[in-house]
Order: sequence, then C-alpha cells, then structure tokens
Amino acid sequence: MRYLGITILCFLFSIITLSAQKDDSKYRTIKVNGKVHTFKRGLEKDYPYDVELVTPQGDTINSSKVLKTNEKPTVLLFWLTTCVPCQFELDNIHKKYAEWQEEADFNLYAISEELPRYASRFAPYVHRKKWEFEAYYDFNRVFRRIMPEGLDGLPQTFILDKNGRIVYHKKKYRMGDENLLFEEIKTLSK
Repeated sequence: MRYLGITILCFLFSIITLSAQKDDSKYRTIKVNGKVHTFKRGLEKDYPYDVELVTPQGDTINSSKVLKTNEKPTVLLFWLTTCVPCQFELDNIHKKYAEWQEEADFNLYAISEELPRYASRFAPYVHRKKWEFEAYYDFNRVFRRIMPEGLDGLPQTFILDKNGRIVYHKKKYRMGDENLLFEEIKTLSK
C-alpha cells in the first residue's frame, strides 16, 4: 500500500512539474535563405489550414494568409524539385495555365514538400520556372500530417470546392493528366 501511495505522489509531482515547464517543442527555429524562421508545430486541419510556409523570396507566411477563401475551387499541387513526374506535371500546367484562367475561375498553389537537405533548391527552381501560379515551401512538411494518405508518393493533386472540402484527389502523373484535372476544375467553377 505504501508503494502505491509513493507511486501516486510521484505521478502527481511529474504532472505538476511538466505543466509548469515551458513547452518549447511547440516551435521549431530554422534558417532559410539567411533568414531565421520560427514555425508553430501545432496545426489546424481545416482549409486554409494553419501551416507556416516559405515563399521563394525566403519569407515565412501562414497558409491562412495566402490560401484564398474566395468561393472558388482551389487546386493544391504537392511536389518536389527532385521528382521528375512532378516537374512534367508543373511544366504542362504552366503551359496551359493562362488559357485555363480565361475559361474557369479557380485558385492554384504549388506546395513543395522538399526534404530539408534539398531546401536550397526550392527558390532557384521556382524563379527559373517563372510560373504564373503561386508556389510555397512547406518546410516542416506539415501537410503530410494533414492531407489524406499522408502525401505518400508525389506528385499529388487535390481540388477543394468553394467551401474548402476536398472533392478530388490524384496521385502520380501521366502525360495528359492535366487535361483531366482541368475538366474537374471546370465542373466545379460553374
């Protein structure tokens, strides 16, 4: 009985001690393009989410500030600079993007899920491509914890309806898939 009492006291003491300590594990500090960024580890699972992103210019911005909630369908395209199918898909979408914007009203964001060791490739790649759509880098790879199936295998494309609900999800890329994607976008933008 005495051991049970001591065990309970130790347990209560550890809870009190842990709750009194500052929880630094909720934040992560990193350096990208010479700028120091502090990222919040917690996240919100509803669009436009609560994910710290890095711009090609090296600035940190929250997804809730850039992912628009404007009653339009939204395409989230997840990719890597080291992924050849990702490059083909983004190049083919880029070629048709201006024409698509004339036919349908939608948002499109290319979000890199680059591994930290390849972080330095993101900005030069985006600047070189000169895309007309916005691109961001999910440094903490938080979207892997939010999106269905953990973004296992890239590229992956999601279309969200005007209310932010996922209505379309596609893994991988085959030539011509961008045309199927646009058909889905047109259906939703009516």
